[in-house]
This record gives sequence, C-alpha cells and structure tokens, in this order.
Amino acid sequence: MSAFIEFLHDASLIFWVIMLLSVVMWWTIARCYLQYVFQYPGLSKHYQAEWREWQGQSHLLAVAVRDGFISELQSQLTRKLIFIKTLTGVLPLLGLLGTVDGMIDNFSVLSDSLGVSELFSSGIAQALLTTLAGLVTGLSGLFFCHSLNKRANLLTLDLAQKLVVKGI
Repeated sequence: MSAFIEFLHDASLIFWVIMLLSVVMWWTIARCYLQYVFQYPGLSKHYQAEWREWQGQSHLLAVAVRDGFISELQSQLTRKLIFIKTLTGVLPLLGLLGTVDGMIDNFSVLSDSLGVSELFSSGIAQALLTTLAGLVTGLSGLFFCHSLNKRANLLTLDLAQKLVVKGI
C-alpha cells in the first residue's frame, strides 16, 4: 500500500489534471442521472399542464407548440451531455500527452547517464499511468454519455406520447 501511495506521490501534474477532470465528469454524469430521476416527472407534469391550455387551438398551432415543448425538454435533458462528450474526448488526449511527457523525461535521463535503468523504468511507469488514466476515464465517460443520451431520448419520446394532438 505504501508503494502505491509513493507511486501516486510521484505522479506527474498531467495525471492529477486527468483525475480532477474525471471527478468533474463523474459529478456531471451523476447530476444527469439525478435530473432524469427526480426532475423529469415535474417537468413532464409542467409541460402537460401547459399543453392543456393549447389543445383547443388550431391544428398547426397546436403541433408547433407541442414540438416546442418537446424541443425545450430535450434541450434541458441533453444540455450537460455536450460537456461530458467534450471531456471524454479530452481525457484520452491528456493521457497521451502524459505519455509523451514521461517518455521525453526518460530519454533525457537515458542520454545524460547510462546505467540508470531503475529511474528509466519508473519513468516509463509514470508515463503509462497517465495514458491508462486518460483512456479509462475517457472510455467510461463515453459509455455513460451514450447511456444518458439514450435515456434523454426515451424521456423526450415519453413526453411526446403524452402530448396528444387531436386529429393525428
């Protein structure tokens, strides 16, 4: 355990940036799931109540209002997904940046003095740690972003089915 703590203590700045962005990404993912579970029922009731006032209007106006409600809900549900998608793209690139940074440091040590294989191997481990951290967090964020997007589409479809236009 102490070796792991020492290993983390020696981690590069890029690794800690990846960890910070990962925490922000996971916080945003959790907030999206909580929004879908707790906020959607209230939003759905709000739009259904608003819809009752517009149902007696002409057919074209009612369809336009309905589409506006659906679009507004979808915008509210998918607003944070853009940020998550951005982080899932940036995190693996930061991991690769950490790898390149670590490899440059290692090759400079190797060129300065030969016979320092222990320093060289620990440097390679640090470089690969940032790559691993960036790839794992980026891929997991991509998976949950897809899940949240699918859920937002299902909730939007649910509202669309509840807002029935007469004559369609």
